[in-house]
Amino acid sequence: MKVEKEGKPYFLFSTDKIRASFDLKSEKSNRPVISFDVQLSGIVEEAFETLDEAKANEYEKAVKMEVEEQINSLLKKLQKEEVDPLGFGLRYRATETGKESNKIEKWDEMYPDVQFKVNITVDMNNVGIIHDQEGHPE
Repeated sequence: MKVEKEGKPYFLFSTDKIRASFDLKSEKSNRPVISFDVQLSGIVEEAFETLDEAKANEYEKAVKMEVEEQINSLLKKLQKEEVDPLGFGLRYRATETGKESNKIEKWDEMYPDVQFKVNITVDMNNVGIIHDQEGHPE
């Protein structure tokens, strides 16, 4: 994943592990909300300027913002196109009671109004800096 800073490439983040889950809240009086949680871990694969391991939290925040933006964009695009490949409607139908045709109809009415809340957790194992024998970054 390419992370940019001020419109220029900053570093490339390589993920080794991704875990995603979602929770659908469809309260009767409020707009339905899907909380989409993503946990990812990885390392900086390549940097376009010197990175400081002490600033790992800053780099994690940059990755978090980039992933959050991309996922929000994808979810809204799927919603706009009226497709549900992630199975939000299946989860809704599985957790609600009633006649199946009514649940399908209700979901088809709800889906265009669903609000997405994306929560990203990033664990950067290291910033991928190679050190020489004296401990200086190369």
